[in-house]
Amino acid sequence: MIVVTFDQIDDPFFPMDEASCDGGAFTAWGYVEGTEFGARRRVARYRILLRITEAISFTWDTKGGTGDLIPEDIIESESEVRIVGVIPGELRVHTLGKPNVQFLINEKPYEERRRFRWERLPKVHTGTF
Repeated sequence: MIVVTFDQIDDPFFPMDEASCDGGAFTAWGYVEGTEFGARRRVARYRILLRITEAISFTWDTKGGTGDLIPEDIIESESEVRIVGVIPGELRVHTLGKPNVQFLINEKPYEERRRFRWERLPKVHTGTF
């Protein structure tokens, strides 16, 4: 897994229906499209994990959107992380202490753009840590 900052990725996509807050961390799996994470020439989709440490709970307000999060802005404080989405929606992760927001990208893509459609690549590990 490659650790990247929010500024290094473009429009990561997180379906929020499987987001969870367990063991002191908030986690949400999604994907990001790009060519820069591997030695690929074609555009590919990579699994990405949004992880926020020190988490105790979270709230997700779709604000009439689709229920998916594409982060536009991340605001951190001593007891909360607020992520505002491009598609209307707001994620608030409540923490016990200073949170650490991490984006971890799987080095191997799971889909690749070929002939104007997405083609599934051989299975890669997509589970949790």
